[in-house]
Amino acid sequence: MQEIILPQRWLQSKKMSFTGKQSAEKWQDIIKEVKFLRQVKHKNTIDYKGCYLKEHTAWLIMEYCLGSASDIIEGKSL
Repeated sequence: MQEIILPQRWLQSKKMSFTGKQSAEKWQDIIKEVKFLRQVKHKNTIDYKGCYLKEHTAWLIMEYCLGSASDIIEGKSL
């Protein structure tokens, strides 16, 4: 993930490539994730901001979050 700093806001991008073997399946996974993120609206979830495509890469833009769900599950300190 890459951090993006805008005035009054911290955002991060998630880079998702859909080239090579199984590119159609990868593209479908990206579409599913974007559709899901667009529907989730809750104070305890990260806010989805948008998706941008460049060549065979999708960049999902979201609010910045320290750590990940797997960090919490694995008990890692943040």
